[in-house]
Amino acid sequence: MSNLVRNKKELLKVEAFLNKNFSIIKVSKVYIFSDTLNKTKMYLLKKDPVEIIENKADWLKIKYYPEKNGAWTGKTIEGWIKKSDVE
Repeated sequence: MSNLVRNKKELLKVEAFLNKNFSIIKVSKVYIFSDTLNKTKMYLLKKDPVEIIENKADWLKIKYYPEKNGAWTGKTIEGWIKKSDVE
């Protein structure tokens, strides 16, 4: 997914086909919140791709698809991050 999200032209096609939105983390380290008040120990790093599930005020509910050696691990992580943390 990382390679796809970095190719904006192809990403737009995939977003339209799947009816989903994706973005990239733009800051060095972003903690994931279980809700908009409770920070977890999980975090994302700059250039990590995320799927945007919900948009709520200054927050985004996201889904992250962890990769290992460029391949999806089969797991997902969901949580909230601040809108200002993505491109």
